[in-house]
Amino acid sequence: MESSVGGDDLKKVPLLEYRYKDDEDSNEDKPSTSAVVNEAKIQLELGVPVVLMSLLDYSVQIISVAFVGSLGAMNLAGAAMGASFANVFGFAILEGLAGGMETSGGQAHGNGQLHLLGYLLQRGQFILSTFCLPIALLYLHAAWVLRQWGQDEEIAELAGQYVVYLLPGLLATALFLPVAKFLQVQEVTKPLAVVSCTVLILHAPICWLYIYALDLGFVGAAMANSTSNVLTLLLLVLFLKFERSGILERCWLGWSLAAFVNLGSFLSLALAACAMTSFEWWVWEIVQIMAGWLPHPDISVSAMTICFQTVSLCFMPPQGLGTAASIRVSNELGAQRPEKARTAVKVAFILAAVTGGFLAIVLGLVRYHWATFVIDPSETVVIDTFVGLVPLLATCVFANALNGSLSGVLRGSGQQWTGSLVNNFGLYGVSLPLAYLFGIRMQMGLGGLWWGMLIGVIVQLIGQVGLTALTNWEYQAGRALLTVISNSDHVTKSVEYQEKSSIGSESIP
Repeated sequence: MESSVGGDDLKKVPLLEYRYKDDEDSNEDKPSTSAVVNEAKIQLELGVPVVLMSLLDYSVQIISVAFVGSLGAMNLAGAAMGASFANVFGFAILEGLAGGMETSGGQAHGNGQLHLLGYLLQRGQFILSTFCLPIALLYLHAAWVLRQWGQDEEIAELAGQYVVYLLPGLLATALFLPVAKFLQVQEVTKPLAVVSCTVLILHAPICWLYIYALDLGFVGAAMANSTSNVLTLLLLVLFLKFERSGILERCWLGWSLAAFVNLGSFLSLALAACAMTSFEWWVWEIVQIMAGWLPHPDISVSAMTICFQTVSLCFMPPQGLGTAASIRVSNELGAQRPEKARTAVKVAFILAAVTGGFLAIVLGLVRYHWATFVIDPSETVVIDTFVGLVPLLATCVFANALNGSLSGVLRGSGQQWTGSLVNNFGLYGVSLPLAYLFGIRMQMGLGGLWWGMLIGVIVQLIGQVGLTALTNWEYQAGRALLTVISNSDHVTKSVEYQEKSSIGSESIP
């Protein structure tokens, strides 16, 4: 959306002629306390189910790893490497691409153009399914790729086998992620948490069935993950079919080629959203590899793995709140209420600060208990290494919480490309070089790697704060209106063309 309209176009948009009048809120520079409290309630109602969904989905992976762990260390290593490879180069990419729906979908919903959501759903499923093709080719050659990266021959081969059985789940994910975004942009998130909870309950029996009852071994865990993804898709489809509030009916005009017009605009948003998420996953993987270059790599890699798992787990709540912020900002911009969008941004930042601060404090307080929970208590060196890094991790958790919220704000306002440039400069331009300098060249070890990462995350935060503070929300509301009008015009022309073509073909004897 950043490049879809220009300044001259915006001059033609009557920004003060809002579709909804905001009463007293639109005329105040400072939102009232009641407006802030109400906005906080809305964001929590939207964000908490998304957080629960993320935690439940994460628990599914933990269950799979636990089952594979009983099959031996080599199988566990292969499954863990395969799952990491599949997540970074497959599922994370799809999740990032789906983020492009938050902008156009949220703005269309806010503007009342619900029919565009049905076309957006079809468009999202088409784009994500298409991206599955190159990802599948990469999955099929995962063992070769891992060997080229210097991984152990046997572990790479096992990882390659594991990844292949995740392919059905990859396609199911490409189909259900757009459905999830379709619900989220309409501020419907609770069913997503219910579906995730249902799948989690069923996942352990599914793992047992494949791994033990059918004696499929460690690849049974991958098949169980794929089955759970397919089950998620089916449950969401059943929900849309049988729920009575008309979530689908009010948006669905049937399958149509109109869904495939203006693909370039959607793809631009999707790729930018992907760049904001996938590239961040990749940089953490690179730092994980750096940990293997340190002295005593068995200790450093184990400690770094626990650090990443901890930071990733702590990032899920602010990430869910970031999704809520994206939905609220895009909805209000689409509804031509820039003041409420501005209020949503302020509330999102406050919620992120509170959440990040709470998680950082809790991590500091329970660091020893957490370490002995996730690490074998006999591994005292690894535990001591992890505990010594907790102050850096806690600071990173707090900064990442703010980054997650602001990333959601930038997605909601259609500033993905600018946001991705800021994020990737902080990560690739600052974090990686400093991590290598401190950790490897200056021999500061894991602490040096984390100092480098933390400085980059802070640079990332400063950049996102600056972008958000400089955003002209009236201007962004105008961009949102033009985007909705443009998408609606494209769809209308496509539908009219199809109708004329249909009439013309019927008149031919």
